[in-house]
Parts: sequence; structure tokens; C-alpha cells
Amino acid sequence: MDNIGITIFRFLILAILQVVVINNLYLGGYINPFPYILVILMLPPKFPRWALLLTGFFLGYLIDSFSGGSGLHTAACVFIAFCKPSVIRLISLPNNFDEKSEINLRTIGMENFLKYALILTLIHHLSYFFLEAFGVHEFFRTLLRVVLSTIVTIALMLAFLFFSQSHKK
Repeated sequence: MDNIGITIFRFLILAILQVVVINNLYLGGYINPFPYILVILMLPPKFPRWALLLTGFFLGYLIDSFSGGSGLHTAACVFIAFCKPSVIRLISLPNNFDEKSEINLRTIGMENFLKYALILTLIHHLSYFFLEAFGVHEFFRTLLRVVLSTIVTIALMLAFLFFSQSHKK
């Protein structure tokens, strides 16, 4: 299977996991993990910007369509797709990527991946939860949701990566 096929497969698996399993978990109302954003995070650094934004749009729209998100997932995904190239420059990822190299634990290492994933996940969650709250009137409650959801999202993304990489061997 080529990289496009793997990306589409990952796209579908993470979207189904999000819609069927994770959206139906009740974790106290303060934890809402969104590991499906890993699709955007793993796209190659040299992925064309227009395709990155389009992928973010379609991924967010798919999640919104099946979970009644009224555009919140779409907006947050397009925003992290927009921010991704700047975050890559900010944390100085290695420049030895070709057009097909994806971002994962093997290609950039655990420390760089955690910094990269943490920044983009925080951006996603901040935009999603503050759009959902539609203001700052519940600022501290929303901030707590962002922090807790980010921690659980990162943990789920790492579990998915470890599982999928151990399957490849």
C-alpha cells in the first residue's frame, strides 16, 4: 500500500474510532479527546498547503457530519492545518524529509513529536472549546477542558502510533 492509501486508511480508522467509540464515552464532561487530528499531524511536512487545508476541511466536516458538531470540528481542523507549517518551522524539525515522508515517532523522535503534537493539539482544542463556549464567560472551565482533553488526546495518539508502528514490524 502506498502512502496515499495508508493516509486514507488512517483517515477512515481514526474518523470511525472518533465517531463510533470516543464520541460516545462520557468522561466527566471535562475530557473530550480528539485523536482523529493525528491524520493532519502525520501528513508530510512538504504536503502542499492547499491539500493540507482541504484535508483539514474534509476531516473536520466528516466528524461534524456524524457527531452534530455544527462546524466546530471543521473550523478547528482547518485552523491547525493552517498553523502546521509554522509550528514545523517553530520547533525546527529535521529538514531531511522528502515529499512522501510522514511525521511520526520514527522520523522526528519522541521529544520532537511530543512538542509538535502538544502545540497543534492545544491550538485545536483552544479553538474548538472556545468556539463551543462562544465566548470567555466560562474561561477557567473551558481552559480546564482544554488541558485535560489535550492530555488524553496526546495519550491516545501515542497509543495509536505505538500500536500501528508495532503492527508494521
